[in-house]
Amino acid sequence: MSDLITPDNSSKDTVKGMMLAINTVLDTLGVDVFTGNRVLEGIEEMSKKYTDPEIQDGIRMVYDYIRNQMNIKIKELIIDEWHKWKKDNTEEPSTELGALHFHAYLEMNKTELLDLIDYDGDKYQQIKSWLREEKQI
Repeated sequence: MSDLITPDNSSKDTVKGMMLAINTVLDTLGVDVFTGNRVLEGIEEMSKKYTDPEIQDGIRMVYDYIRNQMNIKIKELIIDEWHKWKKDNTEEPSTELGALHFHAYLEMNKTELLDLIDYDGDKYQQIKSWLREEKQI
């Protein structure tokens, strides 16, 4: 497959075009973070059908890109929820203790958001990291 984008023959414009096309397809299909995992599972299944390393590399690139876009959106959803939660929780919300209370709130009330976080360790650590990145704690 000579048109396949690889590190050796890719240009920024080609990669940018491919990523724009992927986003357009996902938007058209109405794929969001709640259905995105099914898309990723489908991509994994599809990759098993091909033995050509170039095709597998291309499929892996698409998978990684979609996973990254989903992680960005999940972070946005968590930060949005933080802002909503913070309005009702004015005692020390901008501290690590506040982040811990927020995590407990998510565990009790928004488990679907926690389930989306792609992190092998303690999801509280990932949430705390995102809150720090956004200068919320």
